Amino acid sequence: MIILLMASLLAGPDYSWIATVDGMGVSPVHVSNVLRSRGIGAIVMGSRAYGVSVAAEDVEQAARIIRSDALDKPYHYLSVIDEQTVGLPEVKQWENIIANVKVNSIDRNPRLRKDQNLRTLAKEALINVARVFGKSPDDLYISVITAFRMDYMSDDLTIRSG
Repeated sequence: MIILLMASLLAGPDYSWIATVDGMGVSPVHVSNVLRSRGIGAIVMGSRAYGVSVAAEDVEQAARIIRSDALDKPYHYLSVIDEQTVGLPEVKQWENIIANVKVNSIDRNPRLRKDQNLRTLAKEALINVARVFGKSPDDLYISVITAFRMDYMSDDLTIRSG
């Protein structure tokens, strides 16, 4: 709730919240690009969850676009204006990827080398955990990554998988 209020305040009086997206991966990029592909600019701000705000005159059209996209890709959205909570699929549908890597060997791991998004998330996770616990990233390792593959609209406005 604080994130949405902050996004609203920072967006200014002419912007309105329309959705909250998951902050675990590519969802903020996806929602911004989905709206941009339809000629609507959005402010997407947050940390673990991202509030999506659009100009007041775009609220109705943006809400229709987001509700439609949420039917096709519910895993990007935590909530959408005038809708119930949507979101990620059940954990049993997620893939467990055995990694057993330290930060300096992530780029050499065959499974992670195939997926730039996953490789980047693994590095960021180790760096963030190290920072929180006052450790060096070199002292930590990832044994298993639990991930859900999701389609998203990239910055070139094409659908990709990540």
